[in-house]
Amino acid sequence: MGRVEFTETRGVQHWHFLVKLPNVLDTSLLGRIIHNGRVVRQELKHGNIQPAKREEAWQMIEMSLLASQYAALFAHSISRASFCTEDVGIDDHDDKKVIPLEDYSKEFATNYKQGKIDLKTHPIMRRFDDQECDPNVHKEVARVALVSCLHQCIRRSCGGDELAGLRCRFDFPKKR
Repeated sequence: MGRVEFTETRGVQHWHFLVKLPNVLDTSLLGRIIHNGRVVRQELKHGNIQPAKREEAWQMIEMSLLASQYAALFAHSISRASFCTEDVGIDDHDDKKVIPLEDYSKEFATNYKQGKIDLKTHPIMRRFDDQECDPNVHKEVARVALVSCLHQCIRRSCGGDELAGLRCRFDFPKKR
């Protein structure tokens, strides 16, 4: 499921997607657990929880904190995901098969600065059956993902300011 959003801060449309991944807790369920825990915590602070229900309230708060931590760790793991030159099992990681995204990023930035924006240099402009695509579909997917996730800090939008040492609200640049 996806939706497009037009915002003044980004200057262009961007998309939000909801993805259901196998063996991962449902994000809507996590969101509900986190929200419920926050509400119960607030009510507990104001003395609005009956004494007979306090233990249950504390359990809800604990589940909320655990769900929040799970969601944060999951998001962090996705942001650090590797793209490989071939299908690799979850327990079969091999550094030699990891696609060097940093090299792709430098190549894309150089082409962009030189005004070389065409089917050969810009992966989002082409379809997967175009002759300009990398013959290895895994490398092509990595190029598309890289270009889709590029972010340049715009001070008024994300709060990032390298000169002042302020981090971007999207936590860019990502660390390896």
